Amino acid sequence: EELDRKSDDLLAHNRNNSNQLAEARAEIQTSKARVTELEISEGNLKHKVESLSAEFEAVQRRQEAAADDANMQLTELRKELETSTRLGELRKEAAEQAKGRVTELEGVLRELKEGAERVVAAKDEELKKAEEVRAALEAECERQRESVQRMMTAAQTGQQMAVPQALDFGQGIATPPVGTATPGFGAPRSGGVSLTPPTPSTLPSGL
Repeated sequence: EELDRKSDDLLAHNRNNSNQLAEARAEIQTSKARVTELEISEGNLKHKVESLSAEFEAVQRRQEAAADDANMQLTELRKELETSTRLGELRKEAAEQAKGRVTELEGVLRELKEGAERVVAAKDEELKKAEEVRAALEAECERQRESVQRMMTAAQTGQQMAVPQALDFGQGIATPPVGTATPGFGAPRSGGVSLTPPTPSTLPSGL
């Protein structure tokens, strides 16, 4: 009866260790899947950042072209105004009309400049937020990689832990030394090395 009880205890202990190892492996697979998802999200975010950058550059080029065109028109109209002023009172009406056009174009130029500044500010904010999200994703990816590495290391360490020494089954039965196989009780075959996984207390914190 004592032998049966101790055999059952040892088998139960081995089953418990096997269950813990299976759970650790499942956690590793889950973490690997999470890392893959984060890497995909990071790639999508990088693509979005590149798209926003290209869009920002296109808008900036359009605004610069519009501002240059308005400046050219303003320069031409100012020249017309100066010529009209030199012609005297006979051209006064035409000069006033040109002056009105200059004022109008100055307003257009000012609106274009303000619009460009608003677009630039908005795109800068979007880029800043996108960079912050990308940095957060990179940090999360790194944390998950480290977590996976720790769990893999813990699992490998658990496979190398020694199985408890063979139980003393009664007076007169010698306990075999470490490294000696005890048939039927899952003793290590050589060197006292066991595939018993680590208990929860031996795993690194945070797993």
